[in-house]
Amino acid sequence: MNKEMLFEKLNDYKRASARLNESTKIQINDEIVYDGVIQRFEFTFELSWKLMKMFLEYVGFTEIKSPRTTIQEAYTYGLIENGEQWIGMMIDHSKTLIFMMKMKLN
Repeated sequence: MNKEMLFEKLNDYKRASARLNESTKIQINDEIVYDGVIQRFEFTFELSWKLMKMFLEYVGFTEIKSPRTTIQEAYTYGLIENGEQWIGMMIDHSKTLIFMMKMKLN
């Protein structure tokens, strides 16, 4: 991995984060808008933990296999603050994926 790829992923994350932030400021009057906000959260969270993983690998971490491990190592490294909150977001992300899968089966 090179530095350019890392910065490209960082820019992707920044754009997604800005769009998520923007979506949380609108009035939710329709279920489809609510679904869109959830989807933006899912997408942004996916980008965030994968970006953390890429950075940690870039600086030499090699045994990172899961979002939980990534978050724990990123917190220990000082890349993120409030690791418990990030773990909470990871759990919320998993719940939304399970919910969406159930909806597709019904």
